[in-house]
Amino acid sequence: MSLTRRWLYFRNRSEPLRQATLLLLLSGAAGRGENLLQIIKAQSRATRGEWSAQLSQLAALLESGHPLTTALALTEDLLPPGITAAISAAESTGCLPAVMRDEADRLITRMNAGTGHIQGLMVTACGTLTVFFPLATFLMVFCIPKLASVFEGFGLQLPAITLSLLDTADFIGNYWYYLVLPLVCGSGWGAWYQWRDARHRQIHGSPLLAGLSPRHWVPGLLRMFSISAAAGKPLTLCMNAAIQQLPAGRAADRMLKLRELLERGEPVPAALERTRLLSRRDAAFLRSATTAGHPDWALRQLAEHLDNRRAQRQQRHSLIIACSLQIFVGLIVLWFSLAFFMPLIKLISVYE
Repeated sequence: MSLTRRWLYFRNRSEPLRQATLLLLLSGAAGRGENLLQIIKAQSRATRGEWSAQLSQLAALLESGHPLTTALALTEDLLPPGITAAISAAESTGCLPAVMRDEADRLITRMNAGTGHIQGLMVTACGTLTVFFPLATFLMVFCIPKLASVFEGFGLQLPAITLSLLDTADFIGNYWYYLVLPLVCGSGWGAWYQWRDARHRQIHGSPLLAGLSPRHWVPGLLRMFSISAAAGKPLTLCMNAAIQQLPAGRAADRMLKLRELLERGEPVPAALERTRLLSRRDAAFLRSATTAGHPDWALRQLAEHLDNRRAQRQQRHSLIIACSLQIFVGLIVLWFSLAFFMPLIKLISVYE
């Protein structure tokens, strides 16, 4: 369990485990309005805090006559927008329980896969710098000058690597007041943004700036297309449901352009390729499967492939960041070690 998700769980906030449980309960009660209300109210009484208030709001909206998809969309931060859009697209196809179970399984898979790698790296980096900075400051302020005075007494010159450390210490000592504000503000903003992004990923299932990345929403859109293709429904219904849940930004503009192309009668693979939501290779796969008469299967398989590719890319980036951080800290430790031991080695070699 990541740090952010642990915090949300103990504060009774919306997070993947609670969202998956709610979807499984809703899938079992879909189509039976009275049982649905009883289940939601029971869940609300069994929890506390913000999650209980959200479930109470959902029950109140259902009692006032709102459809399930409208009630889910009006309850803020209850479910990720992509899941709400998928439920809205599935409500008119008669496969709402299956879609809810499928989305719950996907939430559980994402939860078990672990999303706290970057957070762990941030905590490790902060802990390393917290321990290393006072130690390095003590060595540069108190130890290096005394070592330099010893060498002056013997009439020797310090090694070049030790002189570089002395120059760095002098620079920090002379200009520290210019460095404190940028470092504090940069680290504070980075920690604040990382926390907000991690919280947004847990609650909404997407990064904080996902509205600027149109391709982030493509797997969910393809799954919605597969539902409509299997049920023989128009794809524009899926587009309307997806656009309503998208945040403002470049992604929404690209989806509006895609809807315009579909309304003109352009095939799905060509429209996705023209709007640069799919690469040429993925569009060719989708086009061949559509020609063979299996568009629903191809859309679903392509969505899973894109999700797996994104997960592998995130793991690769996490590994690169972790290795780079270890190499950087190792080089700094090596620099300090050589700066301290090279003078001693020089003294020993001179007076042997």
